[in-house]
Amino acid sequence: YRYNNKEKSVFAKLEYYNLTGSIKDRVAFYIINNAIERGNLKDGMPIIEATSGNTGISLSALGARYKHPVYIFMPDWASAERVKLMQGYGANVILISKEEGGFIQCVKEAKKMADEKTDF
Repeated sequence: YRYNNKEKSVFAKLEYYNLTGSIKDRVAFYIINNAIERGNLKDGMPIIEATSGNTGISLSALGARYKHPVYIFMPDWASAERVKLMQGYGANVILISKEEGGFIQCVKEAKKMADEKTDF
């Protein structure tokens, strides 16, 4: 296009081409792919995450793609749509209330489960 009589270009990044339409898809893909390549994430091992949103959705979709069980710990005040999306991908969503410790408790519970169910 032209602006002030000068040729200009417009570059766009289309996140809707990502697996779930989120920028977090690329981050989640890198984490999962890297763990698989290094041998840290073996067949059937769970993906465990404390999240309040998009990263959990991305990890849930990738878990379905790579056939890994997914456990998502998130605050119970997260939107029902996010929970349903993750569950739609097959994730087990564990909701933690503010009274139970909120997001800090989500992190603790995810770490505890990772210690019990994984070897790294």
